[in-house]
Amino acid sequence: MATDQELKITISIVTVNWNRKSDLAQLIDSLRGQSDPDFEIIVVDNGSSDGSPAYIRSQAPHVRLIPLDENCGVKAFNTGVAAATGRYAVLLDNDVVLPPDFVGKIRETAAEYSGINVFALNVLDKNGVRQKDYLPQDADRPVPWHNFIGGGVVFRTDYYRRMGGYHDQFFVYINETEFAARILMDNEDILYCPHITLIHKTSPAARIGATAFFHYIRNALLFFAMYYPLLERWNLICGFLTINGKKALRDRRIGPYLSALVSFIKAPKQYHRGLAKIDRDRLGGCFQGNPALSAILGRRVWGK
Repeated sequence: MATDQELKITISIVTVNWNRKSDLAQLIDSLRGQSDPDFEIIVVDNGSSDGSPAYIRSQAPHVRLIPLDENCGVKAFNTGVAAATGRYAVLLDNDVVLPPDFVGKIRETAAEYSGINVFALNVLDKNGVRQKDYLPQDADRPVPWHNFIGGGVVFRTDYYRRMGGYHDQFFVYINETEFAARILMDNEDILYCPHITLIHKTSPAARIGATAFFHYIRNALLFFAMYYPLLERWNLICGFLTINGKKALRDRRIGPYLSALVSFIKAPKQYHRGLAKIDRDRLGGCFQGNPALSAILGRRVWGK
């Protein structure tokens, strides 16, 4: 039976959609099947042309739809959280599927850890494997962590707003790591919760291609420039460009690779120098293990 404290916790589910009507419908179906039905659903639509807004209006009128005129990327989550009425905002990719006890576990965990502002959830692939690099692979109970996956994370709503949400320059990819850096600099814990699981289908149409490669390269370089001191910054940038230059040649993506480099050079930089070295090392390790040039010298980087 829920305690008085748990009953006072209000929850907003926020997702962003762009031309994924089928995925969105499956997410809404899994939300309809929650054993704890007390929450609101907010869908921010990034200018979809596949009939997604019409589907919500006709088939899911209980969902709060916020239609945008154009694709704003992950920044649309900021719009959704700004409209949220819950004390906690649950940010989900629209291609996730939730177990029936998902919302109930969030409410119970938020009540138990009332001093925590950010909860990283256990995002599994379709085979039940935790996403590598971003999540600890061996934790079986809530533990402090240094990062989160944007496809499944819970924020205290007022904290998200105070921190400004996702950065305007990060249209997609690396946006979580950049936000995590600000959270760590704010001396806040990110609590990883392995008991709160969800399945991330990772739709291939939106995850594979030159555009995704462009944003990944550009934003990783921006992140290194923004949060690392000079020597560490260039050690990481040179190593990262080396590793991904090999991939660009192999996959015939030299065009997006060079475009990303040019875009990075032209982009305005906001330099932050408050991230502790231990946190820089941990967050840097989220990029292909450790992309620093000093760490890859001596390997056969350009080998098979």
